Amino acid sequence: VKWDEETKAIMANMYDEAREKEDLVEVIYATLDGHIYFLDLKDGTPTRDPIDIQTTLSDDRVYTSELRNNAGSVLATYSGHAPAFLAPSGYAVPFQRINEHFQNQYDAFRQDSIAYFERVKQYYGEDWNTVVEAEPRFRTTVTYRVMESPDHYLSVEYLYSTCLDGETQASYRLGEVILLDTGWVLLGRDLFGNNFEDASAQIVKDVTAWAVNRGILKPGMAVSFTAETLLKNFTLTETALILYLDPYALSADNSLAQVIELKLEDYAEWIPDVSLP
Repeated sequence: VKWDEETKAIMANMYDEAREKEDLVEVIYATLDGHIYFLDLKDGTPTRDPIDIQTTLSDDRVYTSELRNNAGSVLATYSGHAPAFLAPSGYAVPFQRINEHFQNQYDAFRQDSIAYFERVKQYYGEDWNTVVEAEPRFRTTVTYRVMESPDHYLSVEYLYSTCLDGETQASYRLGEVILLDTGWVLLGRDLFGNNFEDASAQIVKDVTAWAVNRGILKPGMAVSFTAETLLKNFTLTETALILYLDPYALSADNSLAQVIELKLEDYAEWIPDVSLP
């Protein structure tokens, strides 16, 4: 990867002597020992401390709440999970940002649960406080998984699920990508940088073909979506760019949330710092 000077300037984990090299090309090398190494392509010298991937995920923040009425019955439960990470040597600032981000996610669970419980109260009506239930009929869970991503990205996928009497009523997924070097969540434009316009045309083309093949759109039909709306939520794996689309994102007639996997190899040329396995 040949970083631009502005990016190198904020990479606090990069060695000073490496940051000062104007012609630095950094090799990011993931190995079977669970580490990611950073080397100068010209002479093989380390440019920063390696990351131990096995030890960065340190904990699982768990928020739980329940709606209990005056009759002593638990009508609904809410459980939300968010990750916490240890900061590898030399990555204190990026991982501080990462953990603050997921702490904010965790804090949002409380407001989400309050809104959810209000909807449950509306379901039961004015007598919700005296209803007797043997067990909760309503359950909402938010879980996550850390995905296998290209070398210096962190991709997290969330699964939101709401159940009534043990049957799933609603389920959808969301995703986000964080650049490990800075700790910032990436937008679609951040991912592709100066290549966004070229990449966006390909994304719209591929998503349109995907929707036509599944009967969501008719061939030749004009589309209303843009690459920026398609990249509102996305993750990266070692082989795929995954888009998480809201209901009606593809068509006014399609009320389903969609998850679309695009081949990462088709976009790698437009992502400056992605290396394929």
